[in-house]
Amino acid sequence: MDDNIMKDDLVDLQTNDRIRMEFEKMQLDMFWFAQLQAFPQLARRALEVLVPFATTYLYWKIYIADLETVILRLHEAGLTAKPGKCFLGYEEIQYLGYVTNKRGIFPQQDKITAILDMSAPTTKKQL
Repeated sequence: MDDNIMKDDLVDLQTNDRIRMEFEKMQLDMFWFAQLQAFPQLARRALEVLVPFATTYLYWKIYIADLETVILRLHEAGLTAKPGKCFLGYEEIQYLGYVTNKRGIFPQQDKITAILDMSAPTTKKQL
């Protein structure tokens, strides 16, 4: 039932000259927000698809801008980065005993466990 309503709404959108002109002039997300009242199911479905994509796209643009800044600063300092040692686009990396992700920088759990499980030194040499 809902699919049929959305198909009908889509036909109505395609045949309405005023709405087609709005579609051509407006940003895609703003167009669908404007259609929420007239075509609620179709507009909601379109926004469900567009919003995550747009958010990802914006974060990616910020990521690329930050990356360009890092590369510029390396160049200005006369330094280089070895591509095989660069990690780009990862959500989380482990480096030098730490985990780095969007929440921050934390010690690796296995390193903490190894320290906690160490036996106390019993000789001067072990100390």
